[in-house]
Amino acid sequence: MAEPIVFVLGAGSSKPYGLPTGYELRDLICDTQMPLKMEVGLDSNRLARRQAHYSQFQSAFKRSRRPSIDRFLQIRQEFADIGKQAICHHINKSETQDLIEYPDDCWISWLVDRLVTKHGLALRNWPVKFVTFNYDRVLEYFLAEMYTNVNKDQFGYTLKKIYEQLEIYHVYGKLVDEPDLLNSHAPTMNFGMGSMPLPELSGNIKVMGEERMQNWEDGVCLPAAEIVRSASTLIFLGFSFDETNCKAIGLGKDNELDRCINSWYSTGYGMKAREKNEAKIQTNPRIQFGDEDMSCLDFLRTFVSV
Repeated sequence: MAEPIVFVLGAGSSKPYGLPTGYELRDLICDTQMPLKMEVGLDSNRLARRQAHYSQFQSAFKRSRRPSIDRFLQIRQEFADIGKQAICHHINKSETQDLIEYPDDCWISWLVDRLVTKHGLALRNWPVKFVTFNYDRVLEYFLAEMYTNVNKDQFGYTLKKIYEQLEIYHVYGKLVDEPDLLNSHAPTMNFGMGSMPLPELSGNIKVMGEERMQNWEDGVCLPAAEIVRSASTLIFLGFSFDETNCKAIGLGKDNELDRCINSWYSTGYGMKAREKNEAKIQTNPRIQFGDEDMSCLDFLRTFVSV
């Protein structure tokens, strides 16, 4: 079997599919009214308190000038609950089959085509693993959608096979957990959970600095770090190289992964030379970056052989 390629996904990898980047999510949260779903079941007094709390949250976040909601909530944990609900509201609005389309720069379709061509239709033979910092399930959806049409299979059963046979790990959780999927006789993806209460959605995700889920130790997400450690080639797509997130997957200034990972690559979209140098300190001096204006698809076509 081919040596494993591990993809580490940040918000930029979902950008082509209509999901907001960290900066765009910040603007959505700061510049729009409190979601109506946050008002459900509240009497007038509780509603007034909730609206006041949300306004305080918006004002503090906007004036903090923090580039992402995660970094802000890491410090202002009194806003964690309402902030996570705001995250879920805006991600959920984008994560719907009505909004998500095949973009011109669909890097997932390129990847599936290369994998099928080189390694065949058996998912177990695909030498890829994924660690994602995204709450959305764009990766799973498009992998299942494309493989279904290539293999003449049903979407639900393809999705089930993807979860069973490919390693996909969401470091901070995902918008909708699907614990019953693998045991279902008619599996499907609840994509765009319009009727699900925001507190239920927000209970599935974590943010920086919050009390961690199981399998965390000293700031390291052990399952994610194990996947990264298994890589022969490590590829970052749309990743910001935040120090906390690098540590979460076992990276850092003193990491020992240089001996076991042969090749390091990353998109460099919007990154300046200083930011790339800082990222090298967090990862590896040998990491190769794409150009500042290079999309995920163009980057993969230029640098990566799957």
